[in-house]
Amino acid sequence: MPVDGGGVMVSVIVTTRNSERTLESCLSSVVQQTHRPLELVVVDNHSTDATEEIARRYADRVATIGPERSAQRNHGAAIASGEHLLFIDSDMVLEPDVVAEGLEALRRSGLPAAMVPEETVGEGFWTRCRILERSCYTGDDTVEAARIYTRKEFLEVGGFDPTLNGGEDWDLSRRVARGRRLPRARAVIRHDEGRTRLRTVYAKRRYYAPGYLRYLRKHGSDALAQGNPIIRAAYVRNWRRLARHPVLTAGMITLKAVEAAAVVEVAVEAKLNRGASAGSPSTLYGPAADHAATGVTRPLLVTFGSVLQPDGGLAVRSRLLAESLSSLGIPPAIVSTRERAPITVPAWARSLAVPRQKAKRGFSLELVRLIRRSAADADVVILANAMFMPALALARVRLPMVWDTNECQTLHYDRLAPSASNRAKRFVWWGLENWAARRSRVAVAISATEAVDWQRLHPVLRGKVVTVDHSPFSSPRTAAASRAKLEELLGGSVSGPVLVFVGTMTAKHNAAAGRWIVEVLAPSLPAATTVVLCGRGSELLHAAGGGARVACLGSVDDIDSVIAAADLCLAPLASGAGVKTKVLHYLAHGRRVAGTPVAFEGIEGAPGVFEAPLDELPALVARLCVDVESPVVAQGRSRAQREWMECHHGLQHVAAQWNEVLKGRPLS
Repeated sequence: MPVDGGGVMVSVIVTTRNSERTLESCLSSVVQQTHRPLELVVVDNHSTDATEEIARRYADRVATIGPERSAQRNHGAAIASGEHLLFIDSDMVLEPDVVAEGLEALRRSGLPAAMVPEETVGEGFWTRCRILERSCYTGDDTVEAARIYTRKEFLEVGGFDPTLNGGEDWDLSRRVARGRRLPRARAVIRHDEGRTRLRTVYAKRRYYAPGYLRYLRKHGSDALAQGNPIIRAAYVRNWRRLARHPVLTAGMITLKAVEAAAVVEVAVEAKLNRGASAGSPSTLYGPAADHAATGVTRPLLVTFGSVLQPDGGLAVRSRLLAESLSSLGIPPAIVSTRERAPITVPAWARSLAVPRQKAKRGFSLELVRLIRRSAADADVVILANAMFMPALALARVRLPMVWDTNECQTLHYDRLAPSASNRAKRFVWWGLENWAARRSRVAVAISATEAVDWQRLHPVLRGKVVTVDHSPFSSPRTAAASRAKLEELLGGSVSGPVLVFVGTMTAKHNAAAGRWIVEVLAPSLPAATTVVLCGRGSELLHAAGGGARVACLGSVDDIDSVIAAADLCLAPLASGAGVKTKVLHYLAHGRRVAGTPVAFEGIEGAPGVFEAPLDELPALVARLCVDVESPVVAQGRSRAQREWMECHHGLQHVAAQWNEVLKGRPLS
């Protein structure tokens, strides 16, 4: 039952971002605290799920501000009215006496801050490893940080450091403690980490690594015990506990090694960038003036498909890359494999060469000659796919290389059924890609998640991989015109929800997705629903009968209108690599997207994305078809998607990232 705390108001400040899975349990545990009076403040970072709705059911105050937790927490403190401030995250659940015992710890010690012990909960093997790790930290000042502060002291030290997005808890505790040992409450906070996965561990640690590194630089060598992600005295003190669980301990060591690899990679990249700013003679520079000084002004881009009329995938990435390089003052010479006549050289390219006959599997003697001729007037070559490597080798090009990988076929075949055919193809692709990796100075991946997989498959890429995003090349369409175009293609009016999947069926992952849509998904949906499949080869698919109406349109000239007319876009991919461009194309048109985790690797946090395993996807799609957005909600989501795309995948963002690649990586 609530207990009168003698009139001492405590404000509990919860920071959130798309936290609908854990938020209700968190806020419910706050309002059930035994201490009174209590104020609950939720500070949201522009969530696109049900976070804000849940927050308003429980909180006394709800605010929206970004970016990241330090700024959110400082804002929460500014609008809170309590004499004491307790900061927690949205995936934490408090025991009922956390606030009361935190205040008692402050009263007994006379200090301005107190720690609250934390336990990890969740599902799966890796989470059990994390639970074992966390159990070693109880009572360890080098790992735990203060949670509850007096408002007076919090304001006097300036609150959380807004330049830190990692280690900010330790930083504030250190500044408040001033070398003193802070007291602890006995009640516990339980941290719900869900189901831990290695790829998310790596991506999360890599995201926060710059903050940890800034924390170490700020506090010097005596902060290493906190900033070091793998070597901690707590493991030595608890060796008996670790010895009792050898399997979990091995898993814990693996987790810490993954975290350490992420931090080291970020540290190495930062060092390379600092070295580039010092003017290393073996480095390419991005701005036009720097290029003029070093003589590196003529990139050569070798790519699949058309860059003049890109229709998705690799061609989209190459078009955006060419425009980005041009915006840096270094327009590329381009060798592409397919363009429609008549061919004119665009303003964002120095030259454009196309073989008369399409190169089969990325190789032909004519393509070799075009590469050799174009390379004579270039000082760096950017390769869009490993398939071009044999042609490049035969052309005897000795230029520094950037491998803009886009896809990792070895990873693709890893995800397919282990048949003899797939094993053989994987072996061939692994050899080709490893050969390509050895000859590349820099390899470019779409996301940190994919970079981890590529370095696992091709260790020679370690220290070479960077991540550069690419945006889809989509033409804006009005809703009315798009719907009219779709009805023209379908030969009749459309009244119910429209679901769209775009993909060339010659790609195995697209073909498998197309068959799954017509054989599994469509029969499970209401008859009023229309499912549209576009892309070369989709016209060969046949509906299983029953359920939704299925339209297999084949190649469509105006694919942007079809996407813009959709109520929901589909990405049911069980395998494949480099498929993010398809999802980004959907998002650029402001569409909701339902798909599998494979389809969304590397674009976590995008608004309007709904994820489920393949066997649970039909139920998710059915729910999204019923949950029709109001015009106001749809407009807000579409606006959030545009802002997210511009921030993470817009042309200026792409240009800035390529500027860093060309400035910060030695290419010879």
